[in-house]
Amino acid sequence: MRRLRLGIPVQILLVSSFLLLLPWLGVELVREQQRLVLDGQERALAATARRAAVALSDRPSLLLAGDAGAGPGGVLRILDLPGPVVPDGQTEDWDDLTFESHRLPAFDAGPASSSPLSAEYRLGRHGSGVYVLFEVRDGEVVLRAPDREPDGGDRLEIAVVTADGEFLRFAVDAVADGPVSSWLLRDDDPSAPDNRIVGAWRTTANGYTVELRLPRTLVGQRLAFGVVDVDSPETRQVVGRLEGSDMEAPGDLAVVLAPSPEMGDLLDSLAGPQTQVW
Repeated sequence: MRRLRLGIPVQILLVSSFLLLLPWLGVELVREQQRLVLDGQERALAATARRAAVALSDRPSLLLAGDAGAGPGGVLRILDLPGPVVPDGQTEDWDDLTFESHRLPAFDAGPASSSPLSAEYRLGRHGSGVYVLFEVRDGEVVLRAPDREPDGGDRLEIAVVTADGEFLRFAVDAVADGPVSSWLLRDDDPSAPDNRIVGAWRTTANGYTVELRLPRTLVGQRLAFGVVDVDSPETRQVVGRLEGSDMEAPGDLAVVLAPSPEMGDLLDSLAGPQTQVW
């Protein structure tokens, strides 16, 4: 039997062809490994989703807490602050935070203001408090006279629906830079001092800054803020107003969304090593 002999050129050609196949084989091997990894991740994701569904089926209140329908006021997200905040009217506690800044739109109430008026605020929570930083641009800052109720100067207004479903409205003002005065607004009776909201007022070159602490027990299902502008210390007449919605209608306030500790604990228990669940 004659042995097939290949010449050197043919042998070189065969070896070269095999070497040319190596990159293709390597690519196919990487693709197959990637497919196996993705299949494993999909199966793990599906298993986690099933565990979450089973866990939540026994606790529907975690998903159905509060009012799910956002009204004209939209939605306010109250995120957890990384540390405590001192409500002293300074902005340093907020400088390194990337929290969403909310801008209050103009509301048609009273004659046109003679000075530009705008307001932005940020809010978050820590411990037993909800903290708010207001930065108001106002060309004519008029503080409340010491002998007047909260209708004679620039002020903030706060409307809440508590966890118990109680609708409350507050005014926050000051007679000088420093601690604010908080008032519970009532339709039929004079406004009453209320010490649940604390903070500080600081006049700036362009307006004023107000930093507040509200107890978390006060902030429930809905929340809204407003700014009332007074330009004349003689007439004390309201000339401008900023607010996100009708603050006298509980159903028009913004829906509050905040991290749920119970939901966080549940998700943490479902997450395995090197896994994030949200």
